[in-house]
Parts: sequence; C-alpha cells; structure tokens
Amino acid sequence: MYKNPDHALNLGKFLEQQKIDLALAFDLGYPSSIIPVLKRHKVSVISYWGASISPINSGIKLLLKKLEWSFRQAKPDYFIFESTAMQLAATHGRGIPNNKTCVIPLGVDTERFYPDHENYFYAHEQLNIPRNKKIIFYSGHMEERKGVHVIMQAAIQMFNQNAELPIHFVICGNKQGEEKRFVEMLANTKQKNTLLLRATEQT
Repeated sequence: MYKNPDHALNLGKFLEQQKIDLALAFDLGYPSSIIPVLKRHKVSVISYWGASISPINSGIKLLLKKLEWSFRQAKPDYFIFESTAMQLAATHGRGIPNNKTCVIPLGVDTERFYPDHENYFYAHEQLNIPRNKKIIFYSGHMEERKGVHVIMQAAIQMFNQNAELPIHFVICGNKQGEEKRFVEMLANTKQKNTLLLRATEQT
C-alpha cells in the first residue's frame, strides 16, 4: 500500500484513530511517499527489506549512498534482513549504518520438516526418475537475478561433456509459464529429458 500516494494521503487519519506508534513494513525502502506520513505522526518504522534493496557498491558511489542516508530525513529507523548477504547489500550497497540493521534468519520447524530416510526415493518415484540418479533440486522464483539460467548452463555443459552422468535436475518455479525460456535453452542439447522443469503456483 505504501507505493500508492493516494493511500499515503489517507494513512494519517488511520494512524490517529488506531494510535499506532510502530510500523513493520515489508520491502519498504527510501524514498517512499508513506514514510513522511509515518514520521509526522511520530511512528517508528522498521523495514523488513528483501531483494529490491541494492547491489554492492564501492568508492565514490558508496560514499554518495552514505551521504544520502545522512541527509535524508524520511527513512526507516531500523532494518531487518534474513541473511548477512542482504545486510551487506544494505551497508555496502545503500550506505545504511550497520547499527541500524540486524539479521533474523528464516526459521525452519525441524519437528515438521526433516529428512525422511524411510522414504528416500519418494521424489524419484513421484517424478519417474531412475533410482540410480542423484537429484539436484531448485525451487523458487525464476527471474534473472535468481540465477536459474546459470544452473541450466552448468547442467547443459556437464551433459555435453558426459551424457551418462547419474544426475537429474529438477527445477520448480512459482508461476505458470516461467519455465518456457528454460525449456528453449534445452533445444539442441544432448540430454533434453535430463532436466525436469515444472511450475507450481504459490499458496
């Protein structure tokens, strides 16, 4: 909602009515039309910032980013990242002071998610992959920045060098149709059926 200026105009009334003093925003960078509204109403802002943050910078560009942070009034008070790599993108990409950041890793409930050694070949059976093959698995977004094309290029090169490798690649996206450009990469390769690509809808 913070990306829509019209919503930002109506936010002040909501903050007053609900007596809000802390906002936890997802992927809230700066500048943003919503931050001045929050600041005017004395709301502390914590941003859980992700992939949209910045590449690593250095030299003059990093210095300018640090100056931008120093002079910009409307900015989040604190940032949370899910990894040290993302935190580094903040401190060495956007020039955000390290003491304004922290890392909270994504948690996994190991009581629910753990290796099922009794059903070791479940994926092989479900995907009709021979049991003698090791599965290399990727699941997630498939846009350019995720580097799925690098996995594909590596797989194609491996099988061009040795078509009998006991490996099967399984790549799952999160949107229907994302796999099409990767299927095209397999054209004219020796092992068209070695890489399995499927798209699954996120829920």
